[in-house]
Amino acid sequence: MSLTWRERWAARLDARLLRASRPLGDADLARRTLVLAPHPDDETLGCGGTIARLRALGTQVTVVVAADGSRSHRHLMPVDELRARRDAELLAACGELGVGASDVVRLGIEDGTLREHVAAIADAVATLVRERGIERLCMPVAAERIADHVAVHAAGRAVVQRLAALQVFEYPVWFWHVWPFVHPEAYGVRARLRAARESLAAWRGLHRLDRRVELGPARALKLNALARHETQTRRVVDDPRWATLSDVAEGSWLARLLGPNEFFAVTEPRFDAQTAQARDEAPAPRPDDPDMVRRRAT
Repeated sequence: MSLTWRERWAARLDARLLRASRPLGDADLARRTLVLAPHPDDETLGCGGTIARLRALGTQVTVVVAADGSRSHRHLMPVDELRARRDAELLAACGELGVGASDVVRLGIEDGTLREHVAAIADAVATLVRERGIERLCMPVAAERIADHVAVHAAGRAVVQRLAALQVFEYPVWFWHVWPFVHPEAYGVRARLRAARESLAAWRGLHRLDRRVELGPARALKLNALARHETQTRRVVDDPRWATLSDVAEGSWLARLLGPNEFFAVTEPRFDAQTAQARDEAPAPRPDDPDMVRRRAT
């Protein structure tokens, strides 16, 4: 069966991404990591497979989710019920990836308001980085399209400015939801102009996705974790207005997120007098910390 032009275009993009990115092995990945996500499910969509690979190595992973998810379907479910469901879904999804409840931190900020809380998010994350001896911060890429994602990127950047000894992995989510990654919908004139600007930003940001994590068996764990986000993946209320992730761009956006690789824009840490002081002030890892045990063994 011959491929459609959209499928051929997607294959060319995939080939370009593979050529431009370097695969990361176990030795590259094994650093204590904090994943900063805007909403419940972004931790899985953006880097769920990487989380699973890290946990398989015995590496500590802390997941911090800024928003409470309470507004995704508020027109069809009471806000309190939706908030509770998404909280439970997050814990279940992280459990599938190997992250226990004690390593999942919910900041509980109202959906859609994260731009008003950038400083508070940064303060919370910086505290966790110091307390847990975090070496890597995962956060959304700069060219994300959703306001909450942009706000979380800004919070992550603020943390890195304070604690520059952090390695940074920026992961795309809504970055993939523009042409050339998905076919443009039938927008009005003004919306088409906005989509064109976003597409240009995506093209410019594409070259920054210079590393990739090949998921292998962790891909199945990522799919299992996403399924735990039931309010986002199936119609839990019998109403056609209940949108799911598969409805976005006719599923092509989700298919790219669930592929065999996760791509990252990586920034290596800076080391100077200020970062050395921050590192010295960080608590030493516990003797029984899995990372320390693994490193002594190797």
